[in-house]
Amino acid sequence: MRYLIKDGNVVGADDGEDVYGSPEALESRLNYHQTQLAALSKSESAGSVQRAGILLHMADLYHQLEKNEECWNLAREAFSDFADSNDWNGAVEACYNMVLSEQSDALTALGHGIWLGVTYPIDLELSMAMLQMLVDESPKEADTRAIAAAASSYLADVRSEKGKNDDLVFFAHQMLGRVAEEHSQVEGKMAFDIWVRSLELDDPAVFLPKLSGVVDQLVSPDGWWIDRDVLREELPH
Repeated sequence: MRYLIKDGNVVGADDGEDVYGSPEALESRLNYHQTQLAALSKSESAGSVQRAGILLHMADLYHQLEKNEECWNLAREAFSDFADSNDWNGAVEACYNMVLSEQSDALTALGHGIWLGVTYPIDLELSMAMLQMLVDESPKEADTRAIAAAASSYLADVRSEKGKNDDLVFFAHQMLGRVAEEHSQVEGKMAFDIWVRSLELDDPAVFLPKLSGVVDQLVSPDGWWIDRDVLREELPH
């Protein structure tokens, strides 16, 4: 797994593995991607997914080098290119990097990532990671955490194929249980079931609109980088 965090570490990362590499190695990879970027012709460069992918790789490297302003700028540029191409998986990955950069508009990026990650059937783990970020950003006693965790569990259940993504389903259910314990000191299955019913976390027709309301709090009415009305019209009914 590439995105989900457990106990401060990326889930699935091997113990003792040097995930990030030395600063010299990261700089070398940055130089390589900069060469790739320069090699693109003007026609290839303008708003292309290929260009956006290179920008996203560079943004990730800048984050690892703790150059978060550079990470934000490149990820934001990549988002625009991905959005122009309706590549929503790439756009959400750009949001993921922007949130990690912890710049002033990080919550705006989080709102975009959650809306796109729930609206479109993109990579399941990436959608769950955006919701996990909302859980981590919210106070432990806030209903927002419960709503985000319930949405993550719901996505894991409905998007998983039989026999696949069992680790993600387990992770999502475990996160919901942890949120219940921290939110209301819930212990045991009976208490958990009561807690879920009391907050209507068993009904997506209730908690998904609530999640939409949370997203609207994260992104100001004039702060959207996409036209959601147009995108909604294009969705299959």
